[in-house]
Amino acid sequence: MLQLCEVYEYTQGIIERPNSLIDPQGARNWSKNDNYAKHLLTSNISTTKMMNLGRPGTSFKCWKWLLTLYKNKTHNTIIAFTCNLHQLRAVDGDDIPKHLVQLRQYFLQINLTADPDFKISDAQFKVIISLSLPQSWDTFTEDYVGRRTDIVETDPKKLMTSQEFISIIHKEYTRRTGQAKDKSTNFAIQKPCFKPPEPNLTQHISKNTVKNGAHTASAITTMMLIVTSSTTPCHAPFVD
Repeated sequence: MLQLCEVYEYTQGIIERPNSLIDPQGARNWSKNDNYAKHLLTSNISTTKMMNLGRPGTSFKCWKWLLTLYKNKTHNTIIAFTCNLHQLRAVDGDDIPKHLVQLRQYFLQINLTADPDFKISDAQFKVIISLSLPQSWDTFTEDYVGRRTDIVETDPKKLMTSQEFISIIHKEYTRRTGQAKDKSTNFAIQKPCFKPPEPNLTQHISKNTVKNGAHTASAITTMMLIVTSSTTPCHAPFVD
């Protein structure tokens, strides 16, 4: 916008104000253009920041004040991202892929800044990822982090990038959650087997006695043989 309106040089202090005694018209034109540049700089600033800005004088002074303001804000933001990155922890039962996405967002936001003091190497980020996972993941991740310093590292697991490490964790999470679902499903479909109650032999015999009369002895003998020989007495047929 400043360049489009041809006032960028005013904000950078490149165009100096002419001496009003020597070139009064040039001085007036300069003041008009400088005020316009200052207006463009402050048009999107909140009222609170404008109060802090006070009377910056020239557009060049206003520019330098805004640079200081937003540089400090960016610095504080990076510190907040760094704290969040190191403090973010997952526990058993959390959505690990979602947790990794949040970690990577903090990592990228920190490394996108121009300040080299806050840069995090890819190897350091792998360690941060490993430490952020639940303790139940320690055995799995220990083969992927850390490197030997006395010899040249050749282990492909330790040499893989953080993005590859995240992909490996995704696959392991899918495998673990799949096993947990299988166990839950198997447990849910198992139904207890209830043994049906045995028939009342006494009542059955008395009914046969009343109904059959002369065949009572034969009915009793047949019923006793069925009950004693069957492995499922409750399924023995009634004898009419």
